[in-house]
Amino acid sequence: LGVINWVTRTSRPEMTAPFSMLASCLHKWDGDCDQQLQRLIGYLVRTKGYRLRLNKVDSDKGRLVVYTDANWGAVGSRAGFIIGLAGEDGRLVSPMAWFSKKIDLTPDSTAGGEWIGLVSGAKAAYAMEEMFWNGSGPI
Repeated sequence: LGVINWVTRTSRPEMTAPFSMLASCLHKWDGDCDQQLQRLIGYLVRTKGYRLRLNKVDSDKGRLVVYTDANWGAVGSRAGFIIGLAGEDGRLVSPMAWFSKKIDLTPDSTAGGEWIGLVSGAKAAYAMEEMFWNGSGPI
C-alpha cells in the first residue's frame, strides 16, 4: 500500500478517495478489502499511461482555486479537496495539492458534510497561499 500511497499523493489525484477508503481497512482487513485492492491495482494497470499535466499560468493572470466535495452518510462520511492554479477563465490548469479523508465528525446533513469539506479545503488553500505568495503577488 505504501507505493500506491506515493503514486496517489504525487501524481494521481483521482485515486485519492479510493486509496483513502482502502487505507481505512488496515485495522480490520477482510475479503472486501482484498477486492478493493484488486480493483485499485487493476485501475492503475489500465490507466498507466495517464499523466498529471501542469500548464503554465502567467503570474499576473493566474489565481489559486479550491474545489471541495463531501459525501454524507451516518457512518463513513468523506471529504476532499483539490487546490491548483486557474487561468484567466477560472478553469483549473495546474493542480498543486489534493486530499481525501474520512470525516472525524458525523454531520447531521449533506450541507454539514459539505461545510466540513469546505473548511478543510479553505485551511489548506490559506496555508498554500501563505507559502507561495507574499504581499505583492506570487513569489
